Amino acid sequence: MVGTETSSYMRQVASMVDDKMREISERNPSLDTAKIAVLAAVNSVHDYLKLKEQVEQMEEELKNLKG
Repeated sequence: MVGTETSSYMRQVASMVDDKMREISERNPSLDTAKIAVLAAVNSVHDYLKLKEQVEQMEEELKNLKG
C-alpha cells in the first residue's frame, strides 16, 4: 500500500480491513475473497456514515447550547 500517511497508520488501516474481512469470512465461509472485500467495504462505509451523522448531530447540539 502507498499513501500520504505514516507507515504505522497505513498498517493500522490494513489491519482493521483484514480484521473486518476475517470476521465476515468466519460468518460466511462460502464467500470468495472478492465478495468478502466488497462486504467489508460496504460495512466500513456504513460505519463511517453513521459516525458522521452522530458528529453532525453533536455539532448541532453544541451550536444550540452556545446559543
